[in-house]
Amino acid sequence: MATTMRRVWEVLVALALSACSAGSLTGTYIGHSKTSIDFLQLTDSNGQLLGSLSVAELQANGGIKATPLNVSGVADGDHLTLVIKSTELLSQPMNAGGVVAHGGIDLSFNGGTEHFAPATAQDYQASVATVAAQGQARQQQQAQAEQRAKAIKQVAELTHDLNAYADWIDAHPEGYKLVRDHEQKILDAARHDLALKHDLDAKHQDFPAGQASFRIGQLAFQMNQQRMQVDQGVQQGHEYLHDFDARLAANPCNAIPGINGCSALQAAQQRYAGVRLRVVHSVNQAAADIKQSEAEMTAINKDAGN
Repeated sequence: MATTMRRVWEVLVALALSACSAGSLTGTYIGHSKTSIDFLQLTDSNGQLLGSLSVAELQANGGIKATPLNVSGVADGDHLTLVIKSTELLSQPMNAGGVVAHGGIDLSFNGGTEHFAPATAQDYQASVATVAAQGQARQQQQAQAEQRAKAIKQVAELTHDLNAYADWIDAHPEGYKLVRDHEQKILDAARHDLALKHDLDAKHQDFPAGQASFRIGQLAFQMNQQRMQVDQGVQQGHEYLHDFDARLAANPCNAIPGINGCSALQAAQQRYAGVRLRVVHSVNQAAADIKQSEAEMTAINKDAGN
């Protein structure tokens, strides 16, 4: 009899404890929104609720932003009201209403309802890790898309610059000839004045002979100015070609076949190849001509007594 009564008492105590704990919201819960994993921890003390809410939000760039929030509130049967507040100073609280449902808690805030199911901290960490992996995949996709967009822009700019350069060269076919003709005019004038000086010297007309010698000195100065301009033009010509050659060697079409613009770049490169040969010939010839012209001008100037 005593044994039977003791068993009855144990059953009654167990039922009483079960009844008391059945309405308790103490525990940990996990919720999922469109952009975040939310971990709710509650302690229920006779309907007074305290706890925290950890929000792990997936950012647009694929990263994870963790936000800790404090939670307080009250529970009345299956209904509860929470006040959620950031840990930052002077932050504004947010109210959320909830109901015990579907084996967990449904919380309504931010214009929607989110279900929080019982879960452990390990469950939360695993969910965050899954979202973080998705974020990393998104970051890689974004990085690849940005790299591709950058490559397409680079190809378009190079194509434009090659065609613009070829257009400019085609529009100035007489550029080298004009430089050479100018040198010849200077030399022709110097030769004429030198012959005149010799004739005047033979006639002992010193003053006009001196004027001819002075003019030859001025022509030598002009030739020196011409040499500096040619040297600058030759250097710039080689620099342009060196820059285009380097850009073509490093252009994205060599590493990422099939991106937009590669066909147009190939056509521009073929055109540039022909232009390049003409430019190399012109600048080399200009350098050789000015060297020869300056040497002759130096000899004339010396013969003139300067």
